[in-house]
Amino acid sequence: MFATLAVLTLTLCPPQQVELHEDLQYSDAAPQPRRNRLDLYVPNKDAPPPVVMFVHGGSWTGGSKDQFGRIGELLAREGFACAVINTRLFPFAKPDAMVVDCAHALGFLHRHGADYGYDGEQLFVMGHSSGAHLCSWLAFDERQLAVAGVRREALRGAVLLSGPYDVRARHFALDGVFGADKALRRRASTWLYVDGGECPTYVGWAQRELAGLPLCGQLLCDTLRSHGVAVRSETFAGKNHANYIFQVGSRRDVVTPSVLRFLRAPGSQDAAERAAE
Repeated sequence: MFATLAVLTLTLCPPQQVELHEDLQYSDAAPQPRRNRLDLYVPNKDAPPPVVMFVHGGSWTGGSKDQFGRIGELLAREGFACAVINTRLFPFAKPDAMVVDCAHALGFLHRHGADYGYDGEQLFVMGHSSGAHLCSWLAFDERQLAVAGVRREALRGAVLLSGPYDVRARHFALDGVFGADKALRRRASTWLYVDGGECPTYVGWAQRELAGLPLCGQLLCDTLRSHGVAVRSETFAGKNHANYIFQVGSRRDVVTPSVLRFLRAPGSQDAAERAAE
């Protein structure tokens, strides 16, 4: 389970060192073991840092942690441990099995902080597109946190980017994965779990977003705020659904500064957010 260790020397000023633990097996649920593995990036710090679990997008059907190492490196370079995870994918699993994978991964991170040098009591989840959907399900549904063995208090925040938080509407992309199972579609509509006990949440989407996703994001923000949950939201100007996440860490990165502000003070709200209320 404890995979080989590599050391990445990142070109910063001053230089910082990040330990990369590759292909850690967080669960044995998947028939293909690689679908239940994660890569863990840990900064070399005196005090154990918080850890962010990142879940990639891909319409629940594609994608891999191997495409998002830059996010793990960047967050570690900024003082946060980061685990970039795989889950099972459709058609080999439905989203209600994928969120269980996410719960097992979060539970692994919660238990193994001392082994890898981060604080397992300071957990964040972060996801893009279908990954944001799975992260919202994990963060808002206490039954999933129970699977993880994580208390609500240990989950310090959720970063949700371009996710579908209501999957009951008929749409070819949703129909292909969720089918005609109305009970599953309601169960997977994650904004319905909001009851006021949720962690602080950052919700972002692109200016040129896929149809319906800005509405989903605004619906989630409004619901969280109506229950007294601290929320930050942002529209990424000039970006589309896919390009902004692959530009993280580049000169065209519009996401990282505001996400880092949230991660460093998740319970507060930006002045613009407060003024809008």
